[in-house]
Amino acid sequence: MEEVRKAAEAKNMEALDNWVHHLRSSWMLIKAEQPLKVLYDAIHKESVSDEELNAAVGAVLAQGKLIVDLARKEAERWDG
Repeated sequence: MEEVRKAAEAKNMEALDNWVHHLRSSWMLIKAEQPLKVLYDAIHKESVSDEELNAAVGAVLAQGKLIVDLARKEAERWDG
């Protein structure tokens, strides 16, 4: 998720698009892809405001954190 944050800070739309593509299939399996769709739509607009881009990236980062946190809890459950 750090790379998504870096791409957003650099306003690198191509890198963000690559990350959306990279994450989408796995997030779809767990029905968590909605923030990626919003980010995809934002980066493919003719013109996107910083506010809109930041909100979309923030939602993706929050969803990513949630997924990682839940995966860690599940791993702990199986390990312990």
